[in-house]
Amino acid sequence: MITREAKTNKVVRFYQTGGIEVLKTEEVAIAEPGAGEVRLRIQAVALNRSDAIFREGNYLQSPEFPARLGVDAAAIVEAVGLELQELPDVSHQPAFHRDQGPNRKPIKVGDNVLTLAGFNLSQHGVLGETTILPASFVIPYPNQLTPAEASALLTPFLTSWGALIDYGQMSQGDYVLLTAASSSVGVAALQIIHATGATAIATTRNSAKKQALLDAGADYVIVTSEEDVVSRVKEITNGKGVRLAFDSVAGSGLEAITNVAAQGAQIFIYGALAKEPTITPLWTLMAKELNIRGYSNYEVFSNPERFERGINYLYDGVRNGILKPVIAKEFTFEEVVSALGYMESNEQMGKIVVTF
Repeated sequence: MITREAKTNKVVRFYQTGGIEVLKTEEVAIAEPGAGEVRLRIQAVALNRSDAIFREGNYLQSPEFPARLGVDAAAIVEAVGLELQELPDVSHQPAFHRDQGPNRKPIKVGDNVLTLAGFNLSQHGVLGETTILPASFVIPYPNQLTPAEASALLTPFLTSWGALIDYGQMSQGDYVLLTAASSSVGVAALQIIHATGATAIATTRNSAKKQALLDAGADYVIVTSEEDVVSRVKEITNGKGVRLAFDSVAGSGLEAITNVAAQGAQIFIYGALAKEPTITPLWTLMAKELNIRGYSNYEVFSNPERFERGINYLYDGVRNGILKPVIAKEFTFEEVVSALGYMESNEQMGKIVVTF
């Protein structure tokens, strides 16, 4: 932990795209926040698959070198810029709706906050002892959560909520297929499906994760290396198929998903873990009138009304004990490269968190 008198702090940066070997932990000067900005003292950072994709140069944003890394952090506001000092009613809400809503609260030094997706990663990545962020990209979090738990909340749960609840209108009695269900998003989705009263059919390549997925809320687990997905899903659903599919794999597996989809089903593809190209089975798509779409959690973060609904759902679920972030393993900041390597090994179930 740094002190207020410290002049420098450690951050993770990289100067070229590539594997974890391109990452450097560097000592840099602690910056002062400008107008409309805050300086955060980082307490915990939850790692995302997007961290690796960004570092490799294949993300929605392209790195600007030297680039920082990291999206999801729990932090304490350490300093605020001039604009926030002069305008005490500046909202905790994100930039896209900071001037809306009746419950605006001032951002002040000492606040416990979470960081929101959508900022320039190269400039403001949160994987370091401090970072500067536009104040519009921080919000408070429920005090029921530890900093490590809080850092693991937004990306998995808002991603799942946006597809399954907001777009998919999931309801009690629905059958839902989750691929690569041991991911942090998959585990969050299991909690949301369970809370809704729908039936979760989870897939995993690793039989060692089967019991853990059942314990996490899956009603059924299909080990794809041992079982045929199509016949097993048809058996589970009595031939009806699934109304919703939440897929992070794509590739050749999309054909199996369309084969087990019910008439008019919705298929959300939010990742591309498969190495092979994704080919759309057009005849099945047309015959069943399927809705297959790409999906990103930026659809939630960038829409004020949708974001507000999602946050209310998440925070109510946390306060009521229905939703809780699952942490697979914690690493210290000194172990950050090992933490990123562990994430890319796909051995974990839930979030990997770096603590400070």
